[in-house]
Amino acid sequence: VLLIAPPQGGKSTIASKLEAITYYPLKRRVISAAELAQKAIEMKLLTLIIEDFSQTSEDYECIKTIEGIIGEEQNVSKSNMRVELLETVKGAGLLCGTPQDLERYAMSLEGGLLSRCMVLLFTLTPQQHSEIGKHINNKIGEEDYATEMKIVEQVVIDYYKELHKIQEGKHENIKVIKSYKFTSEQKDKIFNVWDRITKKLVEELGDKFWIRDLHDAYRIACSSAFLNILNRKVERGALHPLDEDIDLAVRLMKQNMQYKWAIIKATMLNPRIRNAEMFNKLMDSGIPEALRNVLLNISPYAALYKKNVVE
Repeated sequence: VLLIAPPQGGKSTIASKLEAITYYPLKRRVISAAELAQKAIEMKLLTLIIEDFSQTSEDYECIKTIEGIIGEEQNVSKSNMRVELLETVKGAGLLCGTPQDLERYAMSLEGGLLSRCMVLLFTLTPQQHSEIGKHINNKIGEEDYATEMKIVEQVVIDYYKELHKIQEGKHENIKVIKSYKFTSEQKDKIFNVWDRITKKLVEELGDKFWIRDLHDAYRIACSSAFLNILNRKVERGALHPLDEDIDLAVRLMKQNMQYKWAIIKATMLNPRIRNAEMFNKLMDSGIPEALRNVLLNISPYAALYKKNVVE
């Protein structure tokens, strides 16, 4: 997951919460290619959590190492003066960055990392921003609320531990999940939505491919079904996702592809915007919200946009 959120958007907090529930976490604010390769080889299975992707993104070797760990390659190279070996590694990742730094690492993303990520572009309306502030203000100093939240968090952590026992073969009631079973109707639903969107994307962006996004939809559906395994059918080690798992997969697949398109499109358009007048005209032309959000964060003319002026 590539989480793009502004400063104070909760990236460090989310990273810490994920570290608490995930399996085999490797959390760093910044990491070098050498350290990442060594840790990945030692751990074999890992969840890489990087709090400041903008710095890591400038390390080409580190980017390639991340791609190998979280991508379908599932390997990392280990070399010395005489030989280079490929070690098998399986990993997931959370990469946190700010929209203001998007142009700094756009080239790294387009080199292959972007297609290997699920993108979450986090923005707030003024009303949502106000509601968050109100919640913080109301709960500060409330000891009972703090205790309640700790209990809730521990329940989530304990549940993930229970899920882990299943795949370790140590669960009392549920055997290891070895496969997933989709109906033809479920597969048609995922494919039809993916096909409709990608035809437009390929026509507009040319040599960009979107096959991994189809795979991502199935990963989401499988993850959703496994998270709800107590309410799902399991037959001879095969887990059967429900239609609600498919609906979630389709929704997040569409959102992911929209955000990727917005990042690619915005980084293509931004160099062509030569003055505030051009920027204002583009903003008022009815472009999609995701594209607006990216441009408002990366364009030097965003501060002059008439609708952002505070009187």
